[in-house]
Amino acid sequence: MPISTNQIRRAILLAALTSAAYFAKAQTPTPPTGAIETYKVVNGMNIRATVSNIDDGRRHRVVITIHEGGYKSGGMETAVAQELSQYGFMGVGIEYRLAPPHIEMNTPDHPFPGQNDIHDDGYYPEQTEDVGDAIIHYRNDSRSNGEVVAIGGSAGGSHALYLSATGTPGYDMPDLAVLLSCGVSNLADPNQWPLECILDETCPHQAIANYLDIPDPAPLPPIGSELELAQDASPTQSLHIGMCPFWAMCSSEDSLGIPTSTGFNIYSYLPNNRRDVLENGENGIVPTALAIGIRESTATVPEAESFKATILDVPILQHAFQYWDQVKSEVIPWISAPIPPTASATPTPTVPTSPTPSPTLTPNQTPTPTPGQFVLTASGRKIHGFDTVNLSWSGATSATVDIYRNGAVIATVPNTPSDSTDNTGQKGQATFTYEVCEAGTQNCSNQLTVSF
Repeated sequence: MPISTNQIRRAILLAALTSAAYFAKAQTPTPPTGAIETYKVVNGMNIRATVSNIDDGRRHRVVITIHEGGYKSGGMETAVAQELSQYGFMGVGIEYRLAPPHIEMNTPDHPFPGQNDIHDDGYYPEQTEDVGDAIIHYRNDSRSNGEVVAIGGSAGGSHALYLSATGTPGYDMPDLAVLLSCGVSNLADPNQWPLECILDETCPHQAIANYLDIPDPAPLPPIGSELELAQDASPTQSLHIGMCPFWAMCSSEDSLGIPTSTGFNIYSYLPNNRRDVLENGENGIVPTALAIGIRESTATVPEAESFKATILDVPILQHAFQYWDQVKSEVIPWISAPIPPTASATPTPTVPTSPTPSPTLTPNQTPTPTPGQFVLTASGRKIHGFDTVNLSWSGATSATVDIYRNGAVIATVPNTPSDSTDNTGQKGQATFTYEVCEAGTQNCSNQLTVSF
C-alpha cells in the first residue's frame, strides 16, 4: 500500500517530538544521591541527616526538612530534600530523637547504639534541641551560604515553628519556615484536649502527653506544673515581633487537630474522607500571631514581621508532606527569595525584641580587653519567661575558654565556634555580668552586664 503524504508528515512530527522529549529529559538535572551524615552525637548515638547537594563548588542556601510522626515515629524526609537540591538548595532531611516507642531510632537501619541502648526517652525538649542543633550545624557547614530554611510536616512543623519563635537569628532560628499541617502549636490549648481519638490515627492529646511525659487528663487540659510544661513546649507561647517569616498551611481535608493548631475553624477529616468534627482554631497559630502584631502577608516573597496562611483545597484527606506536590510551585519561589533584613542570617549586636521589657546591655569599664583584642559581645532575651543570654567572642587563641557569670565560672567550652548560650534558669528582674577567659588563665575579654 502506498504511503500518503499525511502519513509521512505524521511520522516526521512524531520523530521530532520524540527527539525533543529525549533531549529535554537529558537537560533536566538529576538529583544527587543523598549522603547520610551525622550532625550530632548524644551519648555515643549518632543523630543523622541525609544531605543532597549539587557539587558545583558554590555555597547554597540550606533547606532542612523535618519529618512528621506524632513526636514518636518517622524517619528522614529525604524525597523533598532531594528534590529541592534540583532548585539550587542544599537539601537536608534530618532525623531527631523520638518519644516512646521511638522505633525508627532503634531499627537495624539506625547504627548502634539506638535510643533504647542509651536509655534516652526523647521527651521535650530533646527533639527541639536536636532540630536547633541541626540548624546551627548546617548554617556553619562549608557547603552552606549561611542561610537556613526549615520545612516541617505535622510534628516537624511544630518543631520548625518552635525554633522560629524561640531561636536566635543567625544561630538556631531558621531564616524562613514552612509549616505543613503543623502538629500541635499550642500544647495547652483547651480545644485540643477534648478531641476524640480515631483508631490507628495520631490522637492529639495522647501525642502531647507522651511527648511531655505527663499523665493524659483528657478531655480536660493539664493543670499546675504540667500546664506550665505544656505552655513552655508550645510554639505559640513564644511568637514575637522579630521572629523569622513563616508560612502556615493545612489542607481543606486535614487530620484531627490540625485546623485547631493552625488556627482555622474548619472540619477535620477521617481516613475514609468523611467529615469528622468542626474544630475551633481560636488559640492556634493565625489568631495568636495576629493578636501580637505579626502581619498576615499575601506577597509571593517573604516580608519582615509577617506570616502567610493557606488552606489548600483538596478533594480527599491530605496531610503534611502528602500535599507537597500541590504547593511546591508557590513554596519554592517563596523560599528562594531574598531573606528580609529583620530575619537576616547575620546576628545583630542589639538586644532582640521580646514581648516582655527588653534586657539592657551595659559595657563595664574594667578590665579592658587585652592587646590581642579579646572582645565579648552579648544579647539577652526572655524564652518562656526565663532570662537567656547569648554570648559571642573573638580574639581568644586557646582551645577552650572559661565563661564567667557574676565572677564565677559557669562553663568551659570549646573556643570554636566562639559563641554560647547561658540559660540562667531565672525569671523576672536580674543582672548578670559576663566575662570570657582563655581556660585557666587571666587572659580575658571585656566585661559586659546584661540586665532584665
